[in-house]
Amino acid sequence: MSHKSAEHEAVWKTVQSINEAWVMGQLQKLSEYFRPNMVMVLPDFEGRAEGAEAIINTYKQFCDNATVYHFMEGENPHIDIDGNTAMVCYSYEVKYGLGTTIFEGEGQEIWALVKDDGRWQATWRMMTDIEEREASE
Repeated sequence: MSHKSAEHEAVWKTVQSINEAWVMGQLQKLSEYFRPNMVMVLPDFEGRAEGAEAIINTYKQFCDNATVYHFMEGENPHIDIDGNTAMVCYSYEVKYGLGTTIFEGEGQEIWALVKDDGRWQATWRMMTDIEEREASE
């Protein structure tokens, strides 16, 4: 992490907790990390999901159809904080199965978080620079 203040650590911990919840299939936990009017922009700006419930449903659809074998955030997230707003950008690696096909890939995630009542919550998310392929056994 480029900055290691307590606020930067808290922001990064929030993003890691979101990822841990969906990877472990604990989707009910996501609502505590998402603001009610959160927006998720789909890759290449091909659409968007609006509202925490709709976004959690996208995670549910993925988790209902895929088995996640590996997910790891990059080691050097970029976190910028201005008052009660934070932007987070980091790389990730993923390996998952859909049916009998296993995919592996990497990409970047960009998150906007807002601090309200002493806790950080996500208000915007986008995945970009996604490269996925069938895994070689």
